[in-house]
Amino acid sequence: MEFIVTAGDSIAHFARPTDKDASYTPVRPVVQDAVTGKVLYTIPLPRGVWSSWGQVAAAPDNRTFVIAGLSLPAGGEFSYFRVHLSEDRRPDTRLIPGLTVPESAESTTVTLSPDGRRLAYRLSTGVGVADIATGQRRTWTIKNGEAPETTPEVSTWTARDGSRSTSAATGSFASI
Repeated sequence: MEFIVTAGDSIAHFARPTDKDASYTPVRPVVQDAVTGKVLYTIPLPRGVWSSWGQVAAAPDNRTFVIAGLSLPAGGEFSYFRVHLSEDRRPDTRLIPGLTVPESAESTTVTLSPDGRRLAYRLSTGVGVADIATGQRRTWTIKNGEAPETTPEVSTWTARDGSRSTSAATGSFASI
């Protein structure tokens, strides 16, 4: 069976069209049948994650994903959590320890390394790479005015041995 993992953004509700303040409904990521769209499993959010945030990275093992989550309904920090699917597609989630990014940093693109052990993420201020088991990370900052004008829709990770891993990053799903 083919499947997809989807993660949407929280949903804003305005009482009146002219309102500037909204109430929000969290969205949980899901595992869906790729043919019928039927939801197979709702992926539980780890403690401290209020809603998914539409960023999914897939590892080449077809079972490991990293999903972005938002800590508060109206902003806060992005956290990232690993989802591992069992043979029957049942999800197990774990928060990546210590890996939070302020919402103001505009984390927009995520991709996993070919071995699924490191997460690369693009920020408005540069790029970061984190170990998904420990949360240990390294960031590279770009100088003011040197940020690219657009964020690519697809991210590619190139390892030292030349192998490549590609992941749909700024859409709201990763397909296997």
